[in-house]
Amino acid sequence: MIWSHVWNRVALLAAGMLLGWNLPHYWAAPRDRRRDYALRLAIGALLGIALIVPLALANPASALVGLLVIAFCALVAYAGNARQLLKAPLEPPYLAPENRSSWTELTTIFLVSAGEPLTYDGPAPWAAYMRYRASRAQATPHWLVFARTCGRVRQAYAQMGGSSPAAAALQTLADDLHARLGEHAAIHVHTIWSANSLAGHLRRALADGCREIVLVPLGLEEAAQEQLREAATASRVREAGVAVRFTPNFDLSPWLGADDERLDQLWQGHTVAVPEGPGQALVANLAAVLDAHHLETR
Repeated sequence: MIWSHVWNRVALLAAGMLLGWNLPHYWAAPRDRRRDYALRLAIGALLGIALIVPLALANPASALVGLLVIAFCALVAYAGNARQLLKAPLEPPYLAPENRSSWTELTTIFLVSAGEPLTYDGPAPWAAYMRYRASRAQATPHWLVFARTCGRVRQAYAQMGGSSPAAAALQTLADDLHARLGEHAAIHVHTIWSANSLAGHLRRALADGCREIVLVPLGLEEAAQEQLREAATASRVREAGVAVRFTPNFDLSPWLGADDERLDQLWQGHTVAVPEGPGQALVANLAAVLDAHHLETR
């Protein structure tokens, strides 16, 4: 009898694990990686069918037990992996940087927002946003359905052509600002939800020989601005002689709308509005904020 063989029981457990472990990844993964998880789900389903069908023909009651075993294993694996998607990544502390003997004349400027990423590259930014909302006792999806929520976000990005128009407009602002400031300024756009830490970007700027870094908070709350200061400290670039400067908060909500409202729309699977271009007045105002007389070193 098929149920009496221990390896068949192991195969039932494996089928359930394959289904439950890969389902949250299938929902939350970016489009180019979903095929891998779909293949693993198919293998798990085929393995389960290959065992349950002959078992049902021989003994329907045993087949029911086998289905329950698969379902239980799938539920346990799904719960564990769905919770894992929400864990904050562990970023090891940086070692003290080596002293440089030469520097470039380049000033690296980071425009730091609390908005959505340009494209959907996986659940990490949305997990960071969910942890932030939970820390402020704000409503969040239950962790069991977080992967499905990421699936709705991915679908919203697909409906927008693969990228957020608001994030694309912010990149246009950065490009226009670069054209205004000249070749001695490098402009980068960063969202605080990014899987790539700001401290890591600061270390790369140091590796490129940049001696001055300017962080521009774009309508960030005080708690988010504190994250910028912590990132600057964690990067340890000041120990190599880099000047890290902060501008006053520059609010873009009159142009792009509130960041949290757009993020909530994407969470629900809705697209976000296409903003107008930044305009020369906005670029000029941001350039004025970047004037050295308005910079604050911390």
